[in-house]
Amino acid sequence: MKIYIPTSNKTVHLIEALILSLKKYWNNFENYEVIILGYDKPKFSLDSNIKFVELNTTDEVSNWAIDLKKYFESVNDEYFIYMNDDCPLSRNIDESILNLFFDIVSENNDSKIGRICLTKCVSNRPHFVVGDYDDFQLIEAEQDSEYRTSVQFSIWNRDYFTKYAKENMTPWQYELQHDPKNDGYKILGTKGLYCLDFYHLMRKWGISDDWNISCHENQQLNENSDEFRIIKKVLV
Repeated sequence: MKIYIPTSNKTVHLIEALILSLKKYWNNFENYEVIILGYDKPKFSLDSNIKFVELNTTDEVSNWAIDLKKYFESVNDEYFIYMNDDCPLSRNIDESILNLFFDIVSENNDSKIGRICLTKCVSNRPHFVVGDYDDFQLIEAEQDSEYRTSVQFSIWNRDYFTKYAKENMTPWQYELQHDPKNDGYKILGTKGLYCLDFYHLMRKWGISDDWNISCHENQQLNENSDEFRIIKKVLV
């Protein structure tokens, strides 16, 4: 399954920290095909499994949804992994959970799985249990739950992603829209254990005040670690 990292000229430099964290915390990352979707090409060097695709010559946040829609409609991926450019991982991924998600989409015959969240996001809102795996539960978001189209780290059904991507829609508008409610699609996640957690480096107003504390598990980044130095460097 391919990994896509949408970005903007304002945040493309932050992908360097994300990629370094993926090399450390995502098992067999070098075997994944990774595509950075953006505007200006990154200035840091890219490994052989990573390539850059230019979406448009104009970098406007209002073009975010429509530029991605046009691109994803041009590829054949039924499912793909979506990552956030400003969110380096804070720990090892839970590979057993990730493999479970891969099995779910490979065995899905009705294409009614819209999104599978890799973080704690789905468990924070109304949901119900669809499977018990001892240490964690597989859950499904209620049909009337908010943030059904959250852009946190997720496995997406391509058709589901493009279904709700519209002209003049920013990432925040995409997440908050009401159309995905009661649409019959399944939004899955886990409860108890989660595939991954991350540091959120940027907010709408600029650098996050708590960028060194992981979003869901509140893990504080060691100031003497290589990761701390690398992130501080890219944030400058």
